[in-house]
Amino acid sequence: QVAMDAALISQDRGVDTDISLGLEYFPQQPFSYTDMNFVTMLPQLITILTMSGFTTIATEMAKETVDGLRHMLYTIGCSPLDYWLSWFRIMSFRALITMIPMLIMCKELLITEMDTGLFPLCLIIFNIWAMLFAIFLSLMRMSPDSSTIIVVMIPSLVAALSYAYTPWFDDSNYNMVIGKSITILLAVLFPPFSMAMIILIAMLFTFRSQSLNFGSANEPADAFHNITCTHMILCLFFNTVALAGVDYYLAIKTSGIAAALGNQDAFDFSHEKLASVEEASTGDDIAVSIKGLNKSFTREGGLFKAVDNLVVNFHKNQITSFLGHNGAGKSTTCALLTGEINADSGDAFIHGYSVANQMKDIRPLIGVCPQKNVIWDLLSPRDHLELYARLRNVPVGEATTQIEELLKDIGLTDKANAYTKNLSG
Repeated sequence: QVAMDAALISQDRGVDTDISLGLEYFPQQPFSYTDMNFVTMLPQLITILTMSGFTTIATEMAKETVDGLRHMLYTIGCSPLDYWLSWFRIMSFRALITMIPMLIMCKELLITEMDTGLFPLCLIIFNIWAMLFAIFLSLMRMSPDSSTIIVVMIPSLVAALSYAYTPWFDDSNYNMVIGKSITILLAVLFPPFSMAMIILIAMLFTFRSQSLNFGSANEPADAFHNITCTHMILCLFFNTVALAGVDYYLAIKTSGIAAALGNQDAFDFSHEKLASVEEASTGDDIAVSIKGLNKSFTREGGLFKAVDNLVVNFHKNQITSFLGHNGAGKSTTCALLTGEINADSGDAFIHGYSVANQMKDIRPLIGVCPQKNVIWDLLSPRDHLELYARLRNVPVGEATTQIEELLKDIGLTDKANAYTKNLSG
């Protein structure tokens, strides 16, 4: 079309141009052209696009961990499972926004011969892994900045290993430098590499005009050491399940709720041990009874005992205060009583419930005012009060009335719906 336009413009300018010569080239037989530079980039592009959707969420999760917001939610009764599932739900919506256009683009333009069920399945598994990986970084207490970089950089670098297989697209006699066993190992260890290889195998089938579906997924791709799409899918699935298990373990280990799951060994306080400790009273006026509570931490200088065989009672309708120098164990004792951390030995009873193995029953009975503010920048004062009311199982009607009274009492009625980041410090 450009050539014809140029010829017509030349004619208008008085240049002797025979347009009929150009028309002799039309019509031509249909043909297709593949830009190999783009093709070799496709696996890494899909990986980057998938992971980039979770960068801001990974940053926010890391920020909540660093600021102590997650632990405070646990302390007042939020289930760790509910907490992480809420993040997983948010990431699922984000994944759909990225995944649906990606599916349409790839299926209609790039890997047209791949089954409409197989490719979405692979992308769904990979997106689940990506979400679990973002959660893993938060559980490892990565800083927000580090999480933002790692969630994209590491998968992108790993996916780039698929470039070692792309020379075959230009030379069918190319001898692959990475053997089958190493390829399988890379796929098992690094799901982004598995996903990249799935895309490469799908493109190979498309170039052959062969359909890649659940049946042909077991057929080997000759150029890739007889590695099949099924190999890569199984590796991707295996790592996703393994990472889910690791996340679950870390979520329990770092949540302060191990006691709620019945970790009785760490709290075994036999009669023989009690004989060496002044036994606390158990009268009706006792709200909290601490019996021989111990907690030590490992520091550079050795073992530091923060709480040493503590025995004390808190009486009902009275205020009990802890006074002491830095490192005396005040905050550690509060953390033990609220289940934020577990004791090395000893026990404490709150309204008759054991901190050792009944923390789930204790949490609804206690309130905690932390040393550090537990507020979210993008929630309003009303949002915060509604969140805590729901965590404490306050009936909706009663909560609405109390929230309005609280906002009025502290003078935040006019700012009830403003982001807390915009409020005065």
